[in-house]
Amino acid sequence: MQDTLFLLPEPPPEHAVIARFHLGGDDLGEPDQWSLVFEAERSLGAVVKGRRYR
Repeated sequence: MQDTLFLLPEPPPEHAVIARFHLGGDDLGEPDQWSLVFEAERSLGAVVKGRRYR
């Protein structure tokens, strides 16, 4: 006999995206480079949200 009380759905697997950016200038990069980094972050976030639980 199986107890259905404990049949919980399996959580979706977790994944990670690691992006490395080589910035010019000093160690902190230039403002225009950071705007591209933030744009990439928004784009990746949109793709991940669009692909969630498929």
